[in-house]
Amino acid sequence: MIAPWPGLGPLFADVVGATATAIADPFFARSNVTLTVRPPRPEEHQPKWRGVIDVKQDFPDGPARHAGAIDLRRSGYLQLATFIALAAAWMPKGRRRILAAVGVAAAVVSTVVAVPIFDFLVQVDVVHLGAGSATLVSLARRILVGAPGMAYAVPGIVWLALAGGPMLLRRRTPRAPQREC
Repeated sequence: MIAPWPGLGPLFADVVGATATAIADPFFARSNVTLTVRPPRPEEHQPKWRGVIDVKQDFPDGPARHAGAIDLRRSGYLQLATFIALAAAWMPKGRRRILAAVGVAAAVVSTVVAVPIFDFLVQVDVVHLGAGSATLVSLARRILVGAPGMAYAVPGIVWLALAGGPMLLRRRTPRAPQREC
């Protein structure tokens, strides 16, 4: 699952881009900001797993554009692939746990994709936060996406909590030795 399969990068970038753009539209509907996340075009010479963040602000003096890129393999795909691999190897028992695992996996993957996009919007001053909040967003991006091991650690820890958490946390009492008669 984690291998960079041919053609999967642009497809994943297209799906994530369409989803992120659709989610962002209502938030910027009453502002002068248009946010688009899309796969890279050939003339942009970006790697296949990049998603291009295109921000346009309409001002009376003319539009201002900001463009950035997000590595969707590192922020989104690796977490999704890890969740799928863990689900295939260690399926939670019960319908509630399966639904909880799917919901939490979707929330974690969405957060890991959204945080770098939000951090870019803060950096180009489209979203205005205080210095402390901007630092927290940047720190969250570095923790969730920047550290290479976190792509596997976050899904693994969440999966352990969902799939076997109560069993792992249950205190086991030692059995009393059996006496022979």
